[in-house]
Amino acid sequence: KTLHCTHLMNRHIQIHDNNDQVLYLQIQAICKDNPSECIVSMEDVTELETNRQLEEKARNTLQLFMDNIPEPVIITDQNGNIIQVNRSLEKLYGYSKEEVLGKNPRIFNPGKEIYETIGLTEELYYKQFTELWESLLDT
Repeated sequence: KTLHCTHLMNRHIQIHDNNDQVLYLQIQAICKDNPSECIVSMEDVTELETNRQLEEKARNTLQLFMDNIPEPVIITDQNGNIIQVNRSLEKLYGYSKEEVLGKNPRIFNPGKEIYETIGLTEELYYKQFTELWESLLDT
């Protein structure tokens, strides 16, 4: 016999057990036309929810730190793509976070011609940026 679903419910609830500890439950119900004919499943997702909350708290702490550090900061993934920048970087370079996410930090390098105009030799330019990229790749 095939169940013809007319109503699907998916809820995430928080309850307290007998020891007053918080539990998070995922409840799903599939009902036919008659509300007394339902299939209900319940899953304890406390560990998942606790981990999600800890991850969110860590992200918020990192963002607070990033927003209050006066030096420009770039965080990249293993491929060298920008995944986070702080406000100091946005102010210094004039790019918004949205404009640089997913890009390579090379977008901040104005090129050796600019450095030559301020007296940086080509050799020193390449040495400086080679060391910078090697340090980024090592982390």
